[in-house]
Amino acid sequence: MSRNLGGTTCAFCDREVKLAEPTRFIRREDCGIYFDEYAGMLVAEAECADCMAKYIAWVDERPRQKLYSWGPHPRTPADGPGFFDLSHRSTFNDEPGPLDMPTFRIEVQRVKVGPWPTCSTCGGPTQDENRCMDYDCSERADPQGGG
Repeated sequence: MSRNLGGTTCAFCDREVKLAEPTRFIRREDCGIYFDEYAGMLVAEAECADCMAKYIAWVDERPRQKLYSWGPHPRTPADGPGFFDLSHRSTFNDEPGPLDMPTFRIEVQRVKVGPWPTCSTCGGPTQDENRCMDYDCSERADPQGGG
């Protein structure tokens, strides 16, 4: 049994999880009998943006009072979700409790929205922001000479 989920997306629908409160130090009521091990870690309550499942986001492990040989995880870069890992909120575990379960069931449907884009010069398929895949096509040539 693990404390963390090893990811930053929802365990139920694999969608975005967002912080639901400002970052703070972990409290005994967050992690129960594991408090002595995780005291000092920065966390925040978090929630899946789609299904509303509940989490504790692991924001920064560096302030933990007990660190192990593998060392602390760094703070997540500013362009990320603001945390590096998750636990289910009511259990501080990788297994959810009834209070952690989603409010909504999420179904994702894949829809064909039209043909793949083609090059306006040669009619071949494009890639990388409509860049022609044919090396001999004049549309593919780099105007700066990089090809």
